[in-house]
Amino acid sequence: MMPGPMLAASITGSLQRGWKAGPAIVSGHALLEAIAVMLLALGLNELLVKPAVSGTIGLAGGAYLAYMAWGMISDAVRGKLSIRGQQASAAAAAKPKSFVRIAGDGLLLSAMNPYFIIWWATVGLSSMTLSQSAGPLGIPVFFLGHESADLIWYTAVSLGTAGGKRWLTDPIYKAIIIVLGLFMAGFSVYFIWGGVRTLFFRAL
Repeated sequence: MMPGPMLAASITGSLQRGWKAGPAIVSGHALLEAIAVMLLALGLNELLVKPAVSGTIGLAGGAYLAYMAWGMISDAVRGKLSIRGQQASAAAAAKPKSFVRIAGDGLLLSAMNPYFIIWWATVGLSSMTLSQSAGPLGIPVFFLGHESADLIWYTAVSLGTAGGKRWLTDPIYKAIIIVLGLFMAGFSVYFIWGGVRTLFFRAL
């Protein structure tokens, strides 16, 4: 429920493609988390928390968020966005390609977030260790519970956003996209600075 790039992407996707954006974002996020759980089970947590790894992820993630922020803000400023146009193409949002594209955003936003990696290598790993005490089903049940929470929250966000879209005018819609773009840009600066500090300043 913490605000972050995934929340901004869910809101933007819901305005453009309807309520299915939330579940799509979570599906990509969940795929990456499944991979993370398997890697941690193989003992790769020590590699993930190395400064060189987390710092590089921070730089790459910041650059990706900057690219997304620029696209959102420039499209809004140049008048390329229209809420009526989005509503007219709502039927196209049900196509698998649209769902896959948004799921890819969820995966990339998670993969390029250095705090995602650090969380799973620390808190997530501790939760997995505790879950193992429940037997062979411990980790699968923990994982399903974790992903269910994500699915419920982001689906609720998408339903609320898509449902309120009918009352939006183009100026309000563009303003929301610009604010979300600035939000993404802020995280971009934060991630890049964290990557630079980890890779270079820590060594001094």
